Amino acid sequence: MQEERIRIISDYLRTRSSATVPELASMLHVSLDTIRRDLRLLERRGIVSKVHGGAVLTSAYERENIYPIRQTSNIKEKDEIALKASALVQDGQFLAINAGTTGNQLAKRLVSTMRLLTVLTNSLSVAQILSENPGFTVLLSGGELNATESALGGRLAEHGCAQYFTDIAFISINSVSIANGLSDFRTQEVGVINTLIPRAKRNIVIAASTKMEKKSHIFVAPLSAVDSIITDSRIPSDIAELYRSSGIDLLF
Repeated sequence: MQEERIRIISDYLRTRSSATVPELASMLHVSLDTIRRDLRLLERRGIVSKVHGGAVLTSAYERENIYPIRQTSNIKEKDEIALKASALVQDGQFLAINAGTTGNQLAKRLVSTMRLLTVLTNSLSVAQILSENPGFTVLLSGGELNATESALGGRLAEHGCAQYFTDIAFISINSVSIANGLSDFRTQEVGVINTLIPRAKRNIVIAASTKMEKKSHIFVAPLSAVDSIITDSRIPSDIAELYRSSGIDLLF
């Protein structure tokens, strides 16, 4: 329940930048003390700064994690990743692509290069892009809409994803680290990813080089849960060597 409140508070602050404790308590139908505890946790995660009577979104979090900004950042690198990822796909396969801006670029590549695919996704953006190819069957997970992320999440989304076994799951993630595995700031996405991973024959992380050797707020899965990582050619050579010397299949 707390993580669900954390997600709601984070989304609320992303649209308003600040909120008072009574305002949040009224919205979530919980006590003022409960909201204060939630805000302390958000402050420890670096998402908010507490102020008298409430909290404000930290400028770094707001700048780095707002979806429209992420959509337009590092497009060249994301397209490079999408090109490499699409080369691993064969016509007739069943794919999963979770929500994420790199997944959007992969969807665009698939539309232009493949004839027949079945794709499971919790991303409205990915689904819309894939719908442009009449040879594709697109399956939406269902679930609660997070309009900020253009994604579906929650228990219904996880249940929807749990009904299918896929050939490849392309995992769009916020941070990758050898020591800390996969991590993300998107609370709803954690459950979706952890539902997709064990049901795929092959799991491939798609992440820009700027996300490598970074840690986000929520642990998602260890690197041992995935088969390969695709990033872009701007990855520093020392980080690339670190991954390869650790036995990780890194493509860039």
